[in-house]
Amino acid sequence: MGRYRSAASATVFCTVTVLLAACAGTGTSGEPPVLEPSGYAPTATPDGDAAALNDVNGDGYADFAVSGEWVRGVEEEPVGHKAVGYGSDSGLDPAEGTSFNDLVPDEPGEYGDGLLDGTFAFNGDVLEPMADLDQDGYADLVVIGDTEQYLVRGSEDGPADAVALALDRPADAVGDFNGDGFPDIIAAGRAALGGAADDSERTDREALHSRVLYGPFSASGEPAATGRFDGTQGGWVPVGGAVAGDFDGDGRDDLVVFGFYWEEDARFEERGAPQVESVVYFRGTDEGMVAAGAVQELSVGYTGGPVEYETGAAGDVDGDGDDDLIVPNGGVFSVSSGITVLYGGPEGPGSGGEKTEIDQESPGVPGDTEADDMGEAADGFGENPAVGDVDGDGFADVAVAAPGEDEGRGSVTVLRGGPDGLSGAGAQRIGLDSPGVPEEPSGGPGPEGGDRFGADLSLVDLDGDGRTELVVGAGGYRRGTERPGGYWVFTATEEGPSTRDAVFFAPQSLGG
Repeated sequence: MGRYRSAASATVFCTVTVLLAACAGTGTSGEPPVLEPSGYAPTATPDGDAAALNDVNGDGYADFAVSGEWVRGVEEEPVGHKAVGYGSDSGLDPAEGTSFNDLVPDEPGEYGDGLLDGTFAFNGDVLEPMADLDQDGYADLVVIGDTEQYLVRGSEDGPADAVALALDRPADAVGDFNGDGFPDIIAAGRAALGGAADDSERTDREALHSRVLYGPFSASGEPAATGRFDGTQGGWVPVGGAVAGDFDGDGRDDLVVFGFYWEEDARFEERGAPQVESVVYFRGTDEGMVAAGAVQELSVGYTGGPVEYETGAAGDVDGDGDDDLIVPNGGVFSVSSGITVLYGGPEGPGSGGEKTEIDQESPGVPGDTEADDMGEAADGFGENPAVGDVDGDGFADVAVAAPGEDEGRGSVTVLRGGPDGLSGAGAQRIGLDSPGVPEEPSGGPGPEGGDRFGADLSLVDLDGDGRTELVVGAGGYRRGTERPGGYWVFTATEEGPSTRDAVFFAPQSLGG
């Protein structure tokens, strides 16, 4: 998942989860943002020798991070694995990766049958993009732990050391939110580290302040300044998911945030309960994050019933200089059946033109929508969107998964951007059954559904040619073995991702 800016700007992709809520129609969250300097006085300037995004070892090529867990047996504890694979002029060589398991504590969370079924569970604990937060010429990694969060500093030899970040809630996004040229970190207000996973269990209505750590950072992880804003509408709506991107084209990253409740909240029936929205837009400014109202095409007036979300992505698919918002048409309680694209403009997502909706029935899109016994979509087409320029034409493209396709075998579809936006024209499908894709049988579908090719997706330029390679993960591949899961790297060409000479590696083998 991620964000890609076309034309002359750098490749960026960002997997994020966040929430915030705002008063409907007012564009404010009840209190102004707060910006505070820290005790660290940085001397770096944004026109210095900062590393390119995702270049952890500073060699000029973008790199790729793996993070996940698996269980070798039902009676055993989960085993975590975190590693970086390095790009080069010939692409990714899994044998050259570096593990950083010893730099951060192994804190496996609570997992369901999917992990115990012998699959590899991708956990998204390493935020994308990997950016040079301390301005030393190497991209760094922000790693989300169970009780703490870490800044893992890059070096010539890869991940070098880890320092704790001063955040009491999980980090959600990396971006330049105040436009000063330095990457920042946002923690939008999800459940506190070490606490309940679902803030809908809260019985009080305390505002859970969203936090911003502004770069550059010191070698010990101290930010140049900190900021806060009311990300939960006075505590009425828990954090669900979010996407960062420069949706208004002003040179600062913004935030689209989604509310999330597992079940109904009867307190919304009380007299005086506020009217809030389920999806809102926060604009990045040099004075902090400012609420800018609901995203009308997605938001519903929130009244305390169950609200779900699906993490999306951002990128400039129409090449106009504004990031566009790509959101799957599904959520935690339902399977995706397509995607919606809201085009960026002066007023943020949706203000840059009529929205685009794409599913497997759209012209040019290969495959058919598969339904379950109840007639609902079952293949999950549109999940895990990733954004990058796969053919080097200057327009961001979007890769989406259908991990439930073919009884859980899964597939990935690449959709092309262009001057008229995203469409199904020229769409390309890749699955384990595609010619040239290396494969080992996994024993057929299990309780979690087959291989789930596409359960993890990234688009990253691993060989520096200006086109982004497609990296696909399948958590159920070879499940039940000592080394479950798999990754495939498909080289980017002028025609898009190529299955010729595709590289396969087990997640545990990267840096292992």
